[in-house]
Amino acid sequence: MLTLSSRDPLTGLPAPGLLRSKPGALGAALYTLLFLKLLISFSVQLGILGALNYALDLLMMPLVGLALAVYWQRLGEEAKICVGGLLCFTLYLVVQGAFYHRPGATVIYYTRFVLPLLLYFALMLCAVNHRHASARITENMVALVFVLGFAGLLFMPDNVNHEQTKLPTYFGNLHKAAYIFSVALIIGTLCYRAQARGRQLLLLGMMLFGVFMLLVGWSIRTPLVLLAVYFGILYLSRFGATGKATLYLLVPAAILSLALLSTEVIDWNRISSGRLHMWQVKLQMLSSADLSQLVFGRGFGSDYIEVANWFGEKDSHNNYLQTVTELGVVGLLLLIANLVLLYRVQPNRHGRALVLAYIATGLFSNGIIYRLLPGYLVAVALAYIALAQAARPPNHSIYTGHKGRP
Repeated sequence: MLTLSSRDPLTGLPAPGLLRSKPGALGAALYTLLFLKLLISFSVQLGILGALNYALDLLMMPLVGLALAVYWQRLGEEAKICVGGLLCFTLYLVVQGAFYHRPGATVIYYTRFVLPLLLYFALMLCAVNHRHASARITENMVALVFVLGFAGLLFMPDNVNHEQTKLPTYFGNLHKAAYIFSVALIIGTLCYRAQARGRQLLLLGMMLFGVFMLLVGWSIRTPLVLLAVYFGILYLSRFGATGKATLYLLVPAAILSLALLSTEVIDWNRISSGRLHMWQVKLQMLSSADLSQLVFGRGFGSDYIEVANWFGEKDSHNNYLQTVTELGVVGLLLLIANLVLLYRVQPNRHGRALVLAYIATGLFSNGIIYRLLPGYLVAVALAYIALAQAARPPNHSIYTGHKGRP
């Protein structure tokens, strides 16, 4: 049996042998809610169970809060700072929303960022004594995503995207479904080697189905950013630190983008589905804003405007422009600070790569940051990575070594 240090150096979680009790009931409740959320969100497009879908989110909040309150002393200092940062962001939402007379709408929308990350820490606390069971639950959750997707081909209606008929979509809307499949693919690669041969083949088949749906069935580009950044950073980090790998990946991409954008031969605004024009308009709005609007934002809903050459009234399709427009520079700085803290508490390059990919999705679209169900799956993936790392000796990759439960 592997021996663990008394506390994980990054998350600060105690080794299982040091815990006086096993918080399995809370963990089981959280995972049960996640399974129900997947099943009910999948069915929402059929016009049923919509109210129950929201009720599950309302139930998730007190359960996550209870887990953090009961086991608060078991969090390490960096993890406590991260949780504190998320709570500060939430407090700002309440105050800023009240100032613009929309506290409920502001908090409900923007806590889509807060709640999944708090869930990450809650799962870590509740699963530390039950790593084997938690790993199996996570793997079954991924299988459920792909099984639902395959079954939905038989009875879900076709969808239309950019005036083209595509295969059925699930989980409420097209982009959310694509993000869910993208995160499920990442979790699938993480747990692939821990499976027996038969389960490996089954998982591989499911993952190939997921790739087919992303590339052919739906042809949605923005969720592919998550996969490209995650696997690109992992590959480049083999030659250096994760931060350097990110620069190696982003700097050439930025230079190439500037070079391509400078040419007038290609209609980049059309290729970007109108994003470039929208971003230009939003930057003009920010430059003309008064000091209070710049610092504290224009309030929830102000990001929705109508611009030429796009599909009616739309938001920025950039989570950071959206945040600074509605919440101001203060809100944007709080968001970025929390993302930096989340990056810092990751125990290995897999967790750091996933956080950077999660951040990148918000640069080009309405990314995972403000999408609740994909955010939940990111939390599950980060917890899986951290718990797998905790069960292995130092410098032991989660992709190599003993086959068995992480």
